[in-house]
Amino acid sequence: TKVVAWLLAPQGNHGSGQKPLRTFLSLAWKTARERDEQEKHLDALSKAKVGDLSGVRVCTERVAGDRRSDLVLEDDRRQLFVVIENKIKAGHHQGKLDDYREWAQTQSEIPLLILLSPLNRVTGCDDVISVAYRDWIPRINRLDAKSERCNILRNQFTSNMERIMGTGEEN
Repeated sequence: TKVVAWLLAPQGNHGSGQKPLRTFLSLAWKTARERDEQEKHLDALSKAKVGDLSGVRVCTERVAGDRRSDLVLEDDRRQLFVVIENKIKAGHHQGKLDDYREWAQTQSEIPLLILLSPLNRVTGCDDVISVAYRDWIPRINRLDAKSERCNILRNQFTSNMERIMGTGEEN
C-alpha cells in the first residue's frame, strides 16, 4: 500500500508527476463507464482525469469511522475524494466497503470508492469502482521516472505484482 501511495502522489519523488495518478483515475473511469456507473461518478472521474492533480494528497491508513482505510486521495479544492481499498490477497468484505462508503459521504458530495485488486473482480458491491493491477501495472511500466533509483523501485513493485498475479493468488 505504501508503494501504491508513493506512485499515486503527484508530489512524490518518483519523478513521474501526475502520470501514475492520472493513469489510475483513467482506468477507474473506464471501469465505471463499462459498468454503467452512476453519472455523478463518471463526471467526477472525468474532471479528475483531465484536471490539475498537483494538489492531490495521498494518505495511508486514514481513520474512517471505526476502520482504517488503505488509501485516501483528496485535493485541496475538495473536488476529489477517493477511498481506495487495496486488496492483493485477502478478500474484500462488503461490510467494510459499506462502512467506507458511509464515512466517505460525510467527507465529500461525490466520494468515490475504488477497490484495487489483482484481477478486477467486484461482485455485489454497489458504487464500488474496480481497478485491476493487471491493467494498471503495464501502464506504470511505460512511465519513465527522472531517477534511476525510482525506476528500479517501480520495476521491483511491478515485478512483485506480476508474480502475485501470475500465481493465481486472488483476493
